[in-house]
Amino acid sequence: MSHVPEGLGPTIKSREITFEADVTSVTPFLKVATVHRNGAGHMTFACDEGPNLGGLGSAPTPLTSIFARAGCDNGDTRSSRRMSLVGACASDPRLLSDL
Repeated sequence: MSHVPEGLGPTIKSREITFEADVTSVTPFLKVATVHRNGAGHMTFACDEGPNLGGLGSAPTPLTSIFARAGCDNGDTRSSRRMSLVGACASDPRLLSDL
């Protein structure tokens, strides 16, 4: 690739990225969020807890969503992401049931 995108230029030392989210509670655990950045690029996501935690299991759990999206970062390996997830859930073993 001969052209470096502006946001990846070697002189960029920091970034401030702000997203806005409109979240609707469909049930006590099922949430639907529409997220955008500066009014553009609207994306809609849903998350729900599994029945073992009182949800319907109708969408990915919040932790599953967070770590799946974090997996889009180039540089992490599958094993390091899984270890991070297990470490984050170690305080509440019930959360490991979704792995």
